[in-house]
Amino acid sequence: MVIDLDQPAEDRPAAEHARWRRRRRLIAATALLAVGGAAGAGGALQWQSHRTERDARSAVAVVAVPGRFGWTGQSTTSYTPEGEPRTVLHMTGRLSIVNAGPQRVRLRQLVLEQPGTTLYSSDIERWIEPLEASAVEVAADVQCQVITPRDAKLSLTVQTTDARVRTSPVAWDSRPWNGERQSACERA
Repeated sequence: MVIDLDQPAEDRPAAEHARWRRRRRLIAATALLAVGGAAGAGGALQWQSHRTERDARSAVAVVAVPGRFGWTGQSTTSYTPEGEPRTVLHMTGRLSIVNAGPQRVRLRQLVLEQPGTTLYSSDIERWIEPLEASAVEVAADVQCQVITPRDAKLSLTVQTTDARVRTSPVAWDSRPWNGERQSACERA
């Protein structure tokens, strides 16, 4: 076979040329999809990792440890329209609030959910560092006629360093509180 360099090369048949062009486009589209999918998957994994880390850093965990509660000796007795006495005792005590979470929190409000009991704390607002505790003085008005044996539910409103405010239940053993409350009502 002799190749004459002065002559133009023979064109491939048109069908073969069109098939080759389609293959190139298909290969390019497949490569583009593979690269885009890999980039998207990498971005999604990075975003998920970022969210998991952010959520772990913003977690709030507090525990309340009841100290000694006592009756101050003050009580008020009123009467219902039916003539039934209603005795309200004033009790004081201390709770140690432990910040078991990974970030600094500011105590904002403490709420006790128990029928016949109203909890007050005038000195609650303060910052607590991670893994530290702070004692909070509390006072409670207890209606002795409404005492129930069920556990008291305690919730705490805190503000984190990123200015988010959260209210969450607090883990605590309410048996000492219930026992002292019951015995104070029996003495009144």
